[in-house]
Amino acid sequence: MYVCICNAVNERAVRDAIGRGCRTVGEVYRSCGARPQCGKCGIDIARCIQQQRRETSSDSPWPLAAE
Repeated sequence: MYVCICNAVNERAVRDAIGRGCRTVGEVYRSCGARPQCGKCGIDIARCIQQQRRETSSDSPWPLAAE
């Protein structure tokens, strides 16, 4: 599915960019070789970033012990 119609950036490209360490919408755009045009996709990219953060923070079933 396309996340950004203006730049033909699909969801897989966005998720790959996030997997490579992009943590902001701007970083994702740059990683995909794109620039914001209309800006509507920024919301969807931000959602993908938030979803990835939730998934990675819940990967560990056990809380870490305090030192």
